[in-house]
Amino acid sequence: MIFQHPNVFQPGIKELHFFDKLKDPINDSSELLSIKLNAQRIRTFKNRLKKNQINFATIVARKIITSGLFDISDYKKILTHGNESGKIGVDITPAYGAMPLQNIRYMHGAMKSSKFIYIIRNPLERAISGYRHSAEIALKKGKRFDSQTAIAEAINKSKYSSHIKNYDSVFEPHSNLLYLSFNHLKAQPLELLKKVENFLDLAPFEGYKSFDKPSHITKKISLDETTLNVFRNELDVEEKFLENRFGPGFI
Repeated sequence: MIFQHPNVFQPGIKELHFFDKLKDPINDSSELLSIKLNAQRIRTFKNRLKKNQINFATIVARKIITSGLFDISDYKKILTHGNESGKIGVDITPAYGAMPLQNIRYMHGAMKSSKFIYIIRNPLERAISGYRHSAEIALKKGKRFDSQTAIAEAINKSKYSSHIKNYDSVFEPHSNLLYLSFNHLKAQPLELLKKVENFLDLAPFEGYKSFDKPSHITKKISLDETTLNVFRNELDVEEKFLENRFGPGFI
């Protein structure tokens, strides 16, 4: 919804997936690191460019498509493209929330003047949604669904006690990192958007629409009781961590 703000720039690809794909980045953020894109992601760039949905410099998009490589210089050019008109570039990649510590350190060092928003969901709901999303992707691609791998991945992404401690160890308190509740975003979207505006130093905007429209609806693939119990047993401690860290009612 923040993309509706007139001073926010949408690159045309919502989830850029740069920092989470880096393999063991060194702490020196001056190093020009790059990731190799798979065929699917190259097709995404191609299709968006063909449909005129790329909102950053086409020369950057063509370079990425031709080389198959996406480096930190490209990433910065994509997000700063809107600066000429005074707009803030935004990358919404949920996978950044579960990155290893060295990736967080590199991102923080490479984007020193940027601000970061970490949206936290109820751990059990997050795990169930992630599991269903993995099953949905496997179904779409006609691949065998590996339930055990999907369970492990869903639990790992919901281990906020580990992920938030990593972020807290890199970012100074009350600095350029803002934690928000996903459930508060659903229940009080306008109030949360005002918080985001204030955090990003954006002028107040009164034209937000479609508060009740989800960005993605995961198919309601059924979960057996055994899987649900695994999630409950693993993630009960995560709910307690979030309550202690952010207070009762946060999730």
